Amino acid sequence: MISVVVLGCTGLLLRAWLEVSRGHGAEVYPNVYGMWIHWTTVVTLAAALLLAFIGALGLRGWQRRDDRAIERLSAGTREKDREGEVSR
Repeated sequence: MISVVVLGCTGLLLRAWLEVSRGHGAEVYPNVYGMWIHWTTVVTLAAALLLAFIGALGLRGWQRRDDRAIERLSAGTREKDREGEVSR
């Protein structure tokens, strides 16, 4: 199912990119709902989705880095607590 969606979107994006690069970006095409959409709108939407995806990946990496730092800090605290219990 996902491969069909990816193939369909890839074809649409390729066609939109070709139309815009050839200077026909102001032309429109009808979508399934009968609405008329400019080719430049398709390319702009694809670029926005790509930037959002890259931003989400970056934020997730930053969050994982912070989680690892918190784990390291909390591991040191647990070891100090254990040492305190043993010495009492």
